Amino acid sequence: MSDGKIYITISDTRGGGGGVAPTPQPQVTPSTPETGKSEGQAGVILRYAEHQFFNFVKSQTTKLINAGISNIGNYTGNYALQDDVNLMMSSLSSLRGIGVSVIAGAKIGGPVGAAVGATFGIAAQEVSFQLQEKLNRFQNYKLNKQIDKLRIRSGLDASTNGSRGTEG
Repeated sequence: MSDGKIYITISDTRGGGGGVAPTPQPQVTPSTPETGKSEGQAGVILRYAEHQFFNFVKSQTTKLINAGISNIGNYTGNYALQDDVNLMMSSLSSLRGIGVSVIAGAKIGGPVGAAVGATFGIAAQEVSFQLQEKLNRFQNYKLNKQIDKLRIRSGLDASTNGSRGTEG
């Protein structure tokens, strides 16, 4: 059995029968989808290196673009534009997530799977949106409370008797 082939033996454990003769299995070698020809170890390593390089370049490019987009308000002073761009990027990300769900569903279950994938994708995005909305409201509430405390401490609160800036 040292000839590089794999042998499988099937035996009947219920009693009575003997084992089945070993069946030689075909040797599996990696092949390229375009040609179907076998490639050696060097070809597999080269394809792996190309894949790693592509992922590295894609990751770095994405980081650079996101850094530029995230700092539009800092660079231009136009924070309303920054909010609009962030909303657009969030929407595109949501659409991509739904698209991935539809494609995965279609690959698994055809048109019905695509519909199920779309449903789950939309539901997941809605849950994510609602959680983010609640988090934003909570952060705004905390910020407003901090501002109220600062106004009271500095004496700028109009509801206290000794407020500054008023006469009488």
